[in-house]
Amino acid sequence: TSFSVESANAAPTINNVILNSTNPATNDTDQNLTVYLNITDADSLLVYNTTDWRIANVSGGFNSIAVLNMPFNVNVSISTPNATRDYTTYQNNGTLGGDAEAPTWNASGRVGGAYMFDATDDFIEINDTPSLNPGKTNLTFMAWIYPSSAGAGRILCKDNGGANRDYCLSWGDAGQKPRFFAIMTGGLHILDALIDLPLNAWSHVAVTYDGTTLKMYLNGTDDATSTFTDGATFDIDGGQQLVELQVDGRAVLVLALLDQEHHQECDDGGAGIDDELPA
Repeated sequence: TSFSVESANAAPTINNVILNSTNPATNDTDQNLTVYLNITDADSLLVYNTTDWRIANVSGGFNSIAVLNMPFNVNVSISTPNATRDYTTYQNNGTLGGDAEAPTWNASGRVGGAYMFDATDDFIEINDTPSLNPGKTNLTFMAWIYPSSAGAGRILCKDNGGANRDYCLSWGDAGQKPRFFAIMTGGLHILDALIDLPLNAWSHVAVTYDGTTLKMYLNGTDDATSTFTDGATFDIDGGQQLVELQVDGRAVLVLALLDQEHHQECDDGGAGIDDELPA
């Protein structure tokens, strides 16, 4: 006699959600917003929240503020096209590199999981879409990185796999410092961090541009600034792929916020764009 026993796993319960503003009396777009969630799981499993901030559109629906939100909380180990999920409404899902070029997922991320890149040829590729081509001058890039050694490596680049790159957030071009460079009106613009990031530790890197000033934040602190008097805009030719590549380290957690209002992200939070924004 054989028996089949099935055990149903209950969905987590969201008990409470609090949206906090630095100044609730004004409730305008200049305020820093933080969301607090109280979640329990009847099966006593770990629960990792992925927050995707959205704004109402004219059609009665909602659009994500970000155009790419990939916390890597789910173990995807196959190279099926678009299997690595982007949680925004734009659905810019990614594809792991094939065979030896696929990064390895592990559960030791900043919050939840992350991918381990081999510092040689591992990558996640995202097809080119209009949402990944900044049509406005305001944008933000963000990433959690865990570098294990110094050495040049890309974090988030939009390119054709060669020297032609529309924009790129990279690591180790100058010691243990992040670098951002982009093709903009007036030519190539480069912004290097001023301080080294530690090895074998998580660090938060953010780059913002508001149409005049390009800034880099390291772990929530304003680190480097470059100002353009000509109001440079991004010179995107289209057709380039968005690629998340190795940073010569154990794991990388990448978030990108493009083509939106100026945001100054800091390092509170993790698995989603749920960070407290500094004033």
